Amino acid sequence: MAKSQKSDKVNQSIKASKRSKALMSAVVVVLILCILCFFIYITGVIPRLATGTKILKTNADGTTQVIENISVVETNYHYHNLLNQYVQYGYMSSATDLQEVADPTTGKTYYQLILDQAASEIMQIVILNQAAEEAQFTQYSGAARMAQLQLDNLRQTAELQGYPSVDRYLAAMYGAGMTSRAYLQCVERELLAKEFQQYVSQFMMNVTDEEIMASYEQDSSAFDQVDFSYHFFSGEDNGDGTYDKTQALADAQEVIDNAHDADSFKEALIDVMGDEEAEAAGFTEDYDPSYGEGYNLTSAAYMGEEVATFLFTDGDEGDGTVIETDTGAFAIFLHKRYVDDTTTATYRSLTLNNPTNTDYDATPEEVQASFDELVARAQGLAASATDPLSFMKIVKENSESNYDVVYGGYNTGITADAYNIEPAEGEELTAQQNNLIAFGQWLFAEERQPGDTYISQSPDKRSVTIYYFEGFSPAWVSNARQQRNQELAQAWADMKLAEGNPTYAIAYELVRRLSYAV
Repeated sequence: MAKSQKSDKVNQSIKASKRSKALMSAVVVVLILCILCFFIYITGVIPRLATGTKILKTNADGTTQVIENISVVETNYHYHNLLNQYVQYGYMSSATDLQEVADPTTGKTYYQLILDQAASEIMQIVILNQAAEEAQFTQYSGAARMAQLQLDNLRQTAELQGYPSVDRYLAAMYGAGMTSRAYLQCVERELLAKEFQQYVSQFMMNVTDEEIMASYEQDSSAFDQVDFSYHFFSGEDNGDGTYDKTQALADAQEVIDNAHDADSFKEALIDVMGDEEAEAAGFTEDYDPSYGEGYNLTSAAYMGEEVATFLFTDGDEGDGTVIETDTGAFAIFLHKRYVDDTTTATYRSLTLNNPTNTDYDATPEEVQASFDELVARAQGLAASATDPLSFMKIVKENSESNYDVVYGGYNTGITADAYNIEPAEGEELTAQQNNLIAFGQWLFAEERQPGDTYISQSPDKRSVTIYYFEGFSPAWVSNARQQRNQELAQAWADMKLAEGNPTYAIAYELVRRLSYAV
């Protein structure tokens, strides 16, 4: 009996021990799971892996295909950038309730509408990135390098603001899951799309001078500029949506009857208006607000189609006319129709910065030595440029300017007036101003030829700039080329963006729930 009781106690002790071990194991497992969940939460693994936006297209057989799955983190990156822009430009305030319905017709909130625009932006980036790869443009791209430079700048900002790491700073800006690696991917894709659009405009869709001349001979109105005098006389409001224009038409006709040039138009207009009204309108002995100079067809069209037609098609120089509108009458006198044949230059540039110049501990000898190395580097880069495309690549591989990387250092429509620098009264030209004047003299020299290069050294040893000359054009040709290139590039982009009827699908609630700060 005693032995049996002792055996029972042993068994109970063993069972209790097993229960204790099982309980302890369960506690350990729960703790491990809690730690694991906490780790997953603070590192944002799920927002990085979960799909926030799907980019889709329709195949020829009518089936839908996923072009790319975009993570919650990347969706959030574009969402927050757009939100900050809206707040910055006053379209929204920081106090706006983002869950408030913004569009009663669809029931969508401010949050959802901004997400829609972010997804549309992502869709365009994805499609343009694919087009860039198909065109083998990625070999020229500086997007990855520029993304890294931006991250380096953010790293300095994070340190100044007391963040332990740039990843913590990024997570605070864009939510959990935004790491350095994720940020680099977002920025690189965004920059690649912008780069490629400029490449298309500058190289794939570049209109020649011969094509522009042929277009001019066919219809010059799109290229002409006009100088003219004008004034609008308002009719008397009848209070029922109509206007009595009798006096307005008579006043406009009186001005035209007495006008034969700009001065007589101004004089006749002041006589009709009266001295007090003319003074209030800004007329002085030296200033004539009725004189319009250098208007093109687009700017004149804002005054009405009839006005633009008279100035660019029907009217001859020295003609005046009265044009009736719904609310009054214009007095118009055409002085001159012409094309702007001012010589303009097109060039590319790359500025290299001397890092030692901003080092307060560097000696003058060290600054000079670093600057000499920079000049030698610039000379080597300039010598390696064989055409505009090769120099564009040099810019993308070496520039620290986001703008220059995107545009390939491209500058066009530059006139000699930009370098006609005069010193302020009682002062002399600075060394930097003399530097600019010297470059302008080189740029507009008669012997200048496409492919010529020029190296400008800043007097303060801060930087060295390489210039690559592409060519001269009359201003009207340069303006026409820029406009036509942009139109063709936009038409090309629209065509690409329409292929396969691309669209997007957003997991609104998932994105919202996984958009948390840590």
